[in-house]
Amino acid sequence: MYQRLKGYLTHHQSVEIVYLSKENQISQRVVTLYVVNEEETIGFCHLRKKVRMFKTERILVAYPCQCARSKESLMN
Repeated sequence: MYQRLKGYLTHHQSVEIVYLSKENQISQRVVTLYVVNEEETIGFCHLRKKVRMFKTERILVAYPCQCARSKESLMN
């Protein structure tokens, strides 16, 4: 998952993720990525409307989101 997320970050793509919380709750979110490493992924969560940190190992699925703008288009 780390390599996939890193690729999305490199291409300034927002992603839709399926995330498993430490309480074993599954959620689906749209995230504009800021930082991705093997331990954590940081980005703007469109569900919570703030910057959030996610454990990379708890991201079950990630794919490019067509509904969210990329960081590049948000800056223009």
